[in-house]
Amino acid sequence: MPIFRVRLHILAVIMLLVTLAFTAVYLKLTALEEVALPERVARWLWPGLGVALVVLLFWWQPLPRAVGVLIGLATLVALALLIGHAWERLPRRVGRAVGDACFLLLALLFLVPVVWAAIGSLKTLNDLMLKPGALPVPPVWSNYVAAWQGGIGRYLFNSVAVTVLSVGLALVFSAPAAYVFARLRVRGGLVLFGLIVGGILLPVHASLIPLFIQSHRLGISNWPAIIGPYIAFGLPLMVLMLRAYFAGLPQELIDAAEVDGCGHLRTLWNVLLPVAMPAVATVCIFQASWVWNELPLALVLVTDKLWQILPVGLLNFQGEHATDWPVVLAGVMIAVVPMLVLYFIFQKHIVKGLTAGAVK
Repeated sequence: MPIFRVRLHILAVIMLLVTLAFTAVYLKLTALEEVALPERVARWLWPGLGVALVVLLFWWQPLPRAVGVLIGLATLVALALLIGHAWERLPRRVGRAVGDACFLLLALLFLVPVVWAAIGSLKTLNDLMLKPGALPVPPVWSNYVAAWQGGIGRYLFNSVAVTVLSVGLALVFSAPAAYVFARLRVRGGLVLFGLIVGGILLPVHASLIPLFIQSHRLGISNWPAIIGPYIAFGLPLMVLMLRAYFAGLPQELIDAAEVDGCGHLRTLWNVLLPVAMPAVATVCIFQASWVWNELPLALVLVTDKLWQILPVGLLNFQGEHATDWPVVLAGVMIAVVPMLVLYFIFQKHIVKGLTAGAVK
């Protein structure tokens, strides 16, 4: 064990030296005077690094592991800066070709699990276990029939209904709030906005036990028990993104609506929301994707099998002693198709919505 810790310390020291080397090379290449350290900071930097090296070499607690992880992250950041600097010096055509190749490779990496699941869903169980990388010859379409007969259609309908209700109600609540925070001067509005957006920092599953206890006391179960939390946890991100888009819209739109006699609600629903469709599509797709794939809340709060949604329903395909994995993969593919179609239809709106508020 001591030898293992010494090796960890030596590795941490090496990573620290590599980080310093990368940083020095980057500063040398960029020749930015504004990043030069002040004399007072530089005077204490090297002794501080010396103390850090001594601590890493002789400290016998688990702390150096965390320090090594942080140093490793710093190394990656420095390497990314070097790559970015080299990227800027490449010719435009070469840089575009390299960028397209990198994004194509990244897209292929993300498609590998989907393609593998699609291929596995068309195999028999023996072929999937013995030859997982081979093509399905011949394809076994009966897996999809078995998945549908196993109730995947009912689970699909339940997921669609829960997703539509959750996203629709979250949009109804978040759009007026975003309009108020972006366009109206409300006393304490900034504090209230911070409290709402601060909900992003709250882990969803940390509230699982309190939600279960509260639902049990109120006698709420099934869809009402999960739609409320889905709306509540979706509001912070939706309010944040819609507010950023509303704040970037020209004031002339609101002035013209006021001249026509529109109140705040009519201005929001008839003027701003149609213009803000990229942001609306983006937040709705993000929220729908999260609701569609959410498992723990639905697993705990939905007690009736008739009201279970897709993630919970797919668990029912796994037996206690044996599992027909091709049928499970067929159910997974059926569950993936709606979200893929939604992304392909609204992908342009997603890009526009994500860049909302970036440039004025």
